[in-house]
Amino acid sequence: MAYNENCLFLEANTGDGGVHDATTAWWLSPDVDIIAPTAGQGTGPRAAGDPPVDNTIQVRLHKKLTGCTGFSSNQVFVDVFVGDPSLAMSRSTNTKKVVQPGRIAGDPTEVVAATDLSGGNKTINVTWRLAFASSGIEAPGHKCLVAQIYQADDTAPDTFGLATEQHTAQHNITICRCASPCGQLIQTTAPGRKAETVTIRAFVDLKPTARVVRITRSLIKAARITGFRRIRTAAPPHFKFEFPERLRAKTRDYKAPYSKSRQESSQPPKCTATVKLQPGRSIKFRLLTDLEFAEFGDAFIFHVIQTGENRRPQGGLTVVFIRLKPGK
Repeated sequence: MAYNENCLFLEANTGDGGVHDATTAWWLSPDVDIIAPTAGQGTGPRAAGDPPVDNTIQVRLHKKLTGCTGFSSNQVFVDVFVGDPSLAMSRSTNTKKVVQPGRIAGDPTEVVAATDLSGGNKTINVTWRLAFASSGIEAPGHKCLVAQIYQADDTAPDTFGLATEQHTAQHNITICRCASPCGQLIQTTAPGRKAETVTIRAFVDLKPTARVVRITRSLIKAARITGFRRIRTAAPPHFKFEFPERLRAKTRDYKAPYSKSRQESSQPPKCTATVKLQPGRSIKFRLLTDLEFAEFGDAFIFHVIQTGENRRPQGGLTVVFIRLKPGK
């Protein structure tokens, strides 16, 4: 079901007014954030028997004050979903809806609502209470965060349309400690209702924006990673995707030789893959790299993007690999 109004929006980039630019790192929305009381993003107890940990997810929602139509409700619902590092996602695939403490998933009373948007924007806090878990979405670690807003008179569609849809926003970044070689597990799916051959591309950010650098540094600090020294803007010598053989993915690795005198290029080093995906079925693959040449404390920013057969973006995330000494 489509939204019946064009008034509500979340920003993918600061000041975009809900007009999301799919050519930017739209998956690092400033309107979705998490405040974890312990190290890392999306944290829970470190051992079985420890008390649950409350994480606060903040969503800043906006309403156009002029030039909009279809807004007929004084109440706005805010749904928040979390997932392990993922590209294409929906309400029912690769995510789990955050349910407020003391409420049960599916209970109509468990919705989070905002009632006063007369000033044009409002920040809503959603509590994500985590008990101990050693794996899966409930386990400690950096997570994908997706927020979706809609008026009470509407029913939110299952698909997020994250790259361009003004009612949804995503914020995620994964920090990966690297004792070279190393990798990050990523999951994805076909976001529509039909099977689709998609293209997945990973590239090293040789010219990160001030915003990307700021987010990266803040999360490294939040995760209490010791030994971090700098963000490197030279490409690692080799990185690639690794897919299960049954998927018959066609991949192209980045294998260019590394040189310490390498100059920044207008075309960032990349690796690519094409793979056929089924709707509603998630697959997992890995982004692998080798930082053996790098100095301890070096961090490299990778962006991973999935595009469909129509060449429109379907998902994105950022992975930061940091080469650390063993035990750090």
